[in-house]
Amino acid sequence: MLKPIPGSPAGAPIPDFPTDNPADRPVKQAEPPPMPEPQVRARQPTDISGPDGRTLQFRVLPEIPAITRASMTISVVAETVGAASPRLVADIKMSADRARTFLLGLREGRAVSAVDDRDFTMRIEFTTADDVVAFIIGKRIDANAVQRFTPNPSDDLKAMADQLFADLGPA
Repeated sequence: MLKPIPGSPAGAPIPDFPTDNPADRPVKQAEPPPMPEPQVRARQPTDISGPDGRTLQFRVLPEIPAITRASMTISVVAETVGAASPRLVADIKMSADRARTFLLGLREGRAVSAVDDRDFTMRIEFTTADDVVAFIIGKRIDANAVQRFTPNPSDDLKAMADQLFADLGPA
């Protein structure tokens, strides 16, 4: 409500701003807008079957901005008789940059290798020597502790690499 300023001369114009005490007015507290949920679509692992019930599994972990960077994990899992779930035999985690380098070689059909980002003890190689395409995974210091995975001719490695590239997101 507008009213004359106290002590002003008679007939003075009434100001066009409120003259009551602002502290007497209730203040509405604006609620902060809700934080958007990170848009992360679920990634299904890509599997390549190997010998003795073992599987080579590629899984991309997407970037969640300000929380974690994108990465790719390649695991060897073994189906064990009577077990409820597969047993992890080996695990290689690599940064998105290292994963892109590995996937580029895989997509182009050329030999390429990568090591685990955590402690650099595990390695994976993709080889095309002597017209044999294979993944070799094992410890860097123990040449005897390797596992070999030969993809089926029906496995489309180029398409698999393209999909994993897309799952990693932009560089």
